[in-house]
Amino acid sequence: MRADSRLFMSMLPMLLALAIAVGAASPGDGMRTRGESSDLVIVGSSYGRVVNRTVVDPYGSSARDRFGRPRARMRGAPPPIILLQREAYLLVRNDGNRRVESVEWSVVFYSDAKRENVVERHVFRSKETIRPGEMKFLSETVKEAAPTAFESYSIDRVDYADGTPTGP
Repeated sequence: MRADSRLFMSMLPMLLALAIAVGAASPGDGMRTRGESSDLVIVGSSYGRVVNRTVVDPYGSSARDRFGRPRARMRGAPPPIILLQREAYLLVRNDGNRRVESVEWSVVFYSDAKRENVVERHVFRSKETIRPGEMKFLSETVKEAAPTAFESYSIDRVDYADGTPTGP
C-alpha cells in the first residue's frame, strides 16, 4: 500500500466523524432532494472512489525473493494486472419523522462548470432503512472514475415504510 493511500485510510474515520458532526450541527444546510417534499438531505457524495485494489501477478508468489521483496520482471514478461473496484456513494440524513425503505438517486456529469451540457447520467436504487434523524451511506459499485469534475447529485424517489412514495 502506498504511503498516500495509507494516510488517507488512517484519516477516513476522522473525516467521516467530521462530516457527521457538521451535518448534525446544522440540520438545514444540506442539499435538498429534487422533490422538496422528501425528508432526505444530501450531506456528502463521491463518484468513482477506489475501495479495493487487487494486483494479479502471473507469476504468483514466486515473483518475490526470500525477503518478500518483488523480484525484477523478466524481459518480455507481462506486467501484473491491477484491478480496481470503485463505488459511488451518497451520505444522506433523514430529517423527517417517517422511516425510509429505499432511495432512488442519480449523478449527472456535465462538460462545463455552468452545467449546461450533460455528458453522462447514472441512476441508482438503494434499498436501505433510514430511521428518522439517522445518517446513512448509500453506495453502489461503478466501473469507471468520474468522466468530468462537474457533477450534481439528486434524490429522485424515496419509498417510506408506510407505503407512501415521494418523487416521480
